[in-house]
Amino acid sequence: MKLFILLMEYSLKEQVVYKFNFIMGVISDVIYLGISLVYYFLFYVSDVKIRGLSSNELLLFVGTNYLIVSVYVTIFYRNIHLELPANIVSGNFDLLLIKPISIQFLSSFRHGEFATNLAGIIGGVIIIIVSWTKLKIPFTIFNLFMYLVLICIGIMTMYAFFLILHTLCFYLITIQNFSNFIWEIMVINKIPMFIYNKTIQFFGIFIFPIFLFSNLPYIFLCQLRSYKFVTVCVITSFVFFILSRLCWKKAVNRYSSASS
Repeated sequence: MKLFILLMEYSLKEQVVYKFNFIMGVISDVIYLGISLVYYFLFYVSDVKIRGLSSNELLLFVGTNYLIVSVYVTIFYRNIHLELPANIVSGNFDLLLIKPISIQFLSSFRHGEFATNLAGIIGGVIIIIVSWTKLKIPFTIFNLFMYLVLICIGIMTMYAFFLILHTLCFYLITIQNFSNFIWEIMVINKIPMFIYNKTIQFFGIFIFPIFLFSNLPYIFLCQLRSYKFVTVCVITSFVFFILSRLCWKKAVNRYSSASS
């Protein structure tokens, strides 16, 4: 944990050095967030129910999704999506192999991206607080604890899925276009999974676990499904995390040094 905090602190200081670039990154993120929320605002003011979901329930999901995706992008996107493939192609991955710490840890947490994600994190928290209040959900220690735990599990699942995807770099070298394609598909997770039919829901939970990223905290608070359903989804998330660890170990063992 101390090493993680030090790496994030170093990344933040590194970005703040270039003040103009940092400020413009924050501004661009605020503008992007504002434009994105216009679509949801129209639903909110019209108070239209979609598949039985109220506008406040939709708003709670939107805030949860923004928070989870923004935290993921802040911590993992640059490391997993950009640095890992580049290091494998350039041979710089060799340098990570000789470090006296976990290769997966360093490959996952080496850099943080704060400027373009602060608005998403802060905005997500504000939206969550507003919708939570509007829905009159009891603000108990248990509800808050479970909500935060499920958010962490959502981030973990998102990390596991994209780590599995990017271990393909060890076999195919370049998968950038494929990675971008999968990232764009995440647009289907900008609305609650209940909007889709049961076949798509099953696929999005157990095969392509995109619905496990942001739906569980919101489902728990709004009590849209039983605890049994949430438990099964949590177990599925941990299965994907274990699978990501196994895929990583196998991929690293296959890696051929650039100097060999």
